Amino acid sequence: MSIEIVRKALEDWFTRRGLRLESELSDRELVLVEGNNRVYVRIANEEFPTESYIIDELSNAMRNRLKYNKAYIAFPLSARGLINGKLFRSHWVGVYLYDLTSNDPDKTVEELIPSIPIQTQQNLSEDLKRRLDDMEREIH
Repeated sequence: MSIEIVRKALEDWFTRRGLRLESELSDRELVLVEGNNRVYVRIANEEFPTESYIIDELSNAMRNRLKYNKAYIAFPLSARGLINGKLFRSHWVGVYLYDLTSNDPDKTVEELIPSIPIQTQQNLSEDLKRRLDDMEREIH
């Protein structure tokens, strides 16, 4: 599966919903703007992800979570049955599912779990950094 094709499908879907691409942190990481919110999206590139891969992706997304108002990971549709909603919600990270076989551009992406918006801060306190480290250890 080509990450460029997935990224393009996601960008098109976000654009149709009024989000604007602010930057690409890497080929698998996008930053979008939705009103006053900055939205981080990490794109999973495994066509048939495993539970451990999904947890690794969550851990990677958590590294950037406090920099953005919302955070999501986009997984292929095949991951639907492996997503632990309680785990994602407890870490304020949402999930998109993408289906590149869909003929309907509006059904190419589905928001499975909404991200829980947070207030961002430029300088994290030591206590907040410690709590984030604790959360990352918890999911490993």
